[in-house]
Amino acid sequence: MACAQSTRPFTRFRERQRAWRRRRKGEKKTCKECVGNTWALEAHKGKQSAWTDALEALLLQRRKLEVAVADEDYLAAAKIRDETEKMESKLTTVQNLQVELLRRLQIGSKQDRLEACQRLAELGTGPIVSILVQRLTAEESQEVRQAVEVTIWSIFHKHEDSQVRQLMEVGTALMAAPNGLVRAREVFSEMIQMDGNFAEAFNKRATCSYLLKDYETSIEDCKKTLELQPNHFGAMSGMGLCYLGLDRPQDALRAFKDALKTHPGLPQIREYCRKIEENAEGKQD
Repeated sequence: MACAQSTRPFTRFRERQRAWRRRRKGEKKTCKECVGNTWALEAHKGKQSAWTDALEALLLQRRKLEVAVADEDYLAAAKIRDETEKMESKLTTVQNLQVELLRRLQIGSKQDRLEACQRLAELGTGPIVSILVQRLTAEESQEVRQAVEVTIWSIFHKHEDSQVRQLMEVGTALMAAPNGLVRAREVFSEMIQMDGNFAEAFNKRATCSYLLKDYETSIEDCKKTLELQPNHFGAMSGMGLCYLGLDRPQDALRAFKDALKTHPGLPQIREYCRKIEENAEGKQD
């Protein structure tokens, strides 16, 4: 009975997918539908990189302004303020709000930082992850670090298309259902067909493949995830687990260490590293 119930949402979304494809049929092919298209991927990465560069430059500019004001160098402060306003004018309202929240996350009180995380979980987009992961290392409060991690995962799962978001819910539910992994992997493949630049779709499909012990396939999806979202510590950790499943401990160790460089607060991954290194030392003795 449980298995029969778990099929219903999958069937409903299959029907919705067919309807979605019928509506889209004949429309001009968009960049996000060009799965495997190198130009589409490069365009996507270029857009993400441009926003990340603008974000980091604006955060630096605001720090310079604060220093100039603190030093009472008002002439320099006026010049920096004009430059800052010019930079802000090129961004959208939401982007400027993200910058403000990230600045609060860097210098605000603990409560300010927690509130900033909550707002960024709602408003944040993929490019700010590179700034957020810095807080996983620099942040002193464990509570705030945990809030930052929750925010990052929230951003990983975001997508502007409601159909993709709904499929994410269905696929995730199927992963937890009895005998649902194969169907879940199919759902995530549908998502990838809809948007080949959605990193979390590849990561979720990689997780299904790992749980199905299809390690080589999982590794390929982990690599694709990292190509799209280089700071995805979940994909780094998952790749390490796949290498362990293939009895390739040194490859696993490299993947785990990459994950820890991005997110030092992964105790289970750190323990895997310790055991691999101990086993290697024991073999040398």
